Amino acid sequence: RSGGAHQYVGYTVETWHGYMGWGISYYFLRFAGRYDFQESHYFNNQSLLFDLDRGTPGTDSTGLEHDRDVVAFYGDPACRMSLYPVTDPLYTEELTVHQGSERDTFTYRITMVQEGTPGTPGGRQPIAFLPYRIDSAEVLSTDAYDVVITDDFVLMQIWKQGDDPLEPGDTREVTFTAKRALSVCEGQSSSPDRFLDVGSCPAIEGLSLSLSLTEASLVRINIYNSAGRKLSTLRKHLSAGRHRIALGSEYFGASGIYFVEAIANGKREIARVVWLKN
Repeated sequence: RSGGAHQYVGYTVETWHGYMGWGISYYFLRFAGRYDFQESHYFNNQSLLFDLDRGTPGTDSTGLEHDRDVVAFYGDPACRMSLYPVTDPLYTEELTVHQGSERDTFTYRITMVQEGTPGTPGGRQPIAFLPYRIDSAEVLSTDAYDVVITDDFVLMQIWKQGDDPLEPGDTREVTFTAKRALSVCEGQSSSPDRFLDVGSCPAIEGLSLSLSLTEASLVRINIYNSAGRKLSTLRKHLSAGRHRIALGSEYFGASGIYFVEAIANGKREIARVVWLKN
């Protein structure tokens, strides 16, 4: 029985190490509102694999191997459960993307808000999802100790045991280029029953929605960020037929993943959108 919980994590055996348990709380609580529960679990697991592979000073390889295989996430991973931020995070992060003819240029930067140790064993590595899947990444420059770039996230090692804590205002960043691997919005359906179509992705500085209505209706369009927080709402009275609605940068924020919800004639549809801000 779940006890009414939508999601939970737990050790499948009696634990003696604790990396996975404490690390999930690090991402979920220290950065409330930025990472949802399943992202905190996933990113902490990636941090563990990084420390295990690199032999990060201050970590125990035996303990890491134990925690890697005995912690389970229960519940729907697509259900976004996050905390409302009530305190300042340890650091802020920024991911910028500049398009090229063949390769795009990414810069991932963190700026310390509080004095702290953003790395194991004091904390965990800074890590962020990319706005779309990439291929053939090449690092141009970085002031991090180490960088890992996969097809959908970037991780930086910027603090290690023996270093002084980073001070408020300190920055660390990596700039890299990559080819785009994503050509369409993930999760889009071609079902004829759908009345919402967000077109091709990524959306660059503008999104054109297509709505097909069988009868006149008040249409409500809600924009949510990746943490599930509503950013904006658009209401329009539309007649039966096909309509296009343009959404500009005023409805979105930085480059990343967003969700567009359309409600009309008692029906509700949600589409996942990759938004790029040049």
